[in-house]
Amino acid sequence: MKNILESKEAIISQIKRLTADTKHFTLRFSDLRDREKFNFDFGQFVMLSILGFSEIPLGVCSAPEQKENFEIAVRQAGTTTKGLFKLKLGDKVGIRGPYGKGIKISALKHKNIALVAGGIGLSPLRSIIQHISWHRKDFGRVSLVYGAKNKYELLFSSEYDNWKKTIDVYPTVDEDIGGWTGRVGLVTKICNPKTLKCEKAVAIVCGPPIMYKSVVEKLIGLGFKDKDIYLLLERHMKCGVGLCQHCVCDGKYVCQDGPVFSHEEAKEIKGLI
Repeated sequence: MKNILESKEAIISQIKRLTADTKHFTLRFSDLRDREKFNFDFGQFVMLSILGFSEIPLGVCSAPEQKENFEIAVRQAGTTTKGLFKLKLGDKVGIRGPYGKGIKISALKHKNIALVAGGIGLSPLRSIIQHISWHRKDFGRVSLVYGAKNKYELLFSSEYDNWKKTIDVYPTVDEDIGGWTGRVGLVTKICNPKTLKCEKAVAIVCGPPIMYKSVVEKLIGLGFKDKDIYLLLERHMKCGVGLCQHCVCDGKYVCQDGPVFSHEEAKEIKGLI
């Protein structure tokens, strides 16, 4: 019988520091067969393990067609991430997955797309941005509204100029601590008819729990429909396969029924947002 909790060995091939507490890891499966089989939908997640530490769920921030390796962005927030941050190039980790329900590429093709992210929530949306940049003719207008506390907390900031070649990018910060010449204010302030197109469109939202209700209200006010607003949600996931029940919310398993929910689904699940 197949062990559904079995991890595959992956090697750290690159490490970049994005902010004071966030690192960007590039991983490559040791076994070529695992590289060839690894495929995922936008928003799905993997379980990462390190010897001597518990597993953690992480979203993939590279495009699915990038087969030689895949990428994750990790914010240090506990013992496992602290252990991960101590690893070096060539060190090995365990990977299970991908798990959960994501967003099919077919649901996005030939549509206008509004991406709204806050903080570390930009990480899984980067996967979509990469795919769109490689298949630009398959999509309508694509806009990214992204917010962080200040300029030092903006993830992937070195990539924005490249992204702007194919999509509209609207970064904003909660506070200007000096040296920032861009927008200041919450992402809801930047979500407006000039930045986001709601006709024949889908919106994808990912960020801290506190932002979801206000962003959804703003998107609906702009004309987005409940069924066309996708929310990437996180809960305390332990196993990723629905065994531990740590992520159950009103009878729904976030690790299996999500982590991507349309707002049409999410508003019927008590306590989800």
